Amino acid sequence: MVTLGELSCFVADPDECDSIKLHQAAVNGNIVILQELLKDEENVKNIDMRSPPFGTTPLRLAATSGEVECAKLLLDNGADVNATDFKAQTPLFLAIKNNQIECADLLLQYGANPNGDDRNSTTPLYTASQLGLAIAVELLIKYGALTEINHRLVCGLPGSPLHIAIVYKHLSCFRTLLLGGAEPNMENLRPMLPQAIISRLSFPHTMTRHQCSKEFVYLFRIFGGNLWQRDGNNQLATELENNETNAYIAELMSRPLSLTNHCRIAIRRFLTRQRLIFIPNLPLPSSLLAFLQYKELKI
Repeated sequence: MVTLGELSCFVADPDECDSIKLHQAAVNGNIVILQELLKDEENVKNIDMRSPPFGTTPLRLAATSGEVECAKLLLDNGADVNATDFKAQTPLFLAIKNNQIECADLLLQYGANPNGDDRNSTTPLYTASQLGLAIAVELLIKYGALTEINHRLVCGLPGSPLHIAIVYKHLSCFRTLLLGGAEPNMENLRPMLPQAIISRLSFPHTMTRHQCSKEFVYLFRIFGGNLWQRDGNNQLATELENNETNAYIAELMSRPLSLTNHCRIAIRRFLTRQRLIFIPNLPLPSSLLAFLQYKELKI
């Protein structure tokens, strides 16, 4: 439990300790105390007050700690669901970062921006992919999180949720991103980024360098990934130092995809990422619906 004294050590003026009572109740999940405090109109008026030194709101603390009841009460009393701290981190970003899925779902229901704040160099989806939180990845995609954001290529380094899932070898996140419509060939980014950056992001080369399992390569291929991409040195992934990954890439390059799989890729791209969630509602035979959703995958 976080005490008022521990919170107040961050407050420059000891006389302001009363102003962080909302924060203390929120972070500790004291719903009864929080209800009493919010009967005071002055507290409701200051519901988004930021506590030094991090600019922390009561909602951010509740979200970080996974205190769903407190978060809901704050939201019902007008707390800003997208209020940021001094690092431009939203309550949703912190809920995802701390794997507080129920709290994240609540925030999204109340209109939280699934992409976080534009001033932050990363996104909730990128963070979930980096941490291997496949359930969080699925939740964020359900609420419309962008799988590629060109102006936020992660902390000054080229990257994307798919890229970081490869680097950290989080296969379940990689699969979930592809099922959610993430673009394996970065077609959405090509018009916006220099070719040198695109080359650095080549997924076949990344998989080879990090010696990812065959499952990564297989998923990349059947979701339409181009194994013939070249890096900044004009090399194919198969021309890098030999290992099991690029050996498997070479094997798949020698075997063309089936026509039915090409059709599946084309249909899903025609639908666009935003409409993939409506596939189960299409007036098609159940076997075809299952095929379009890659239900045959055992990975």
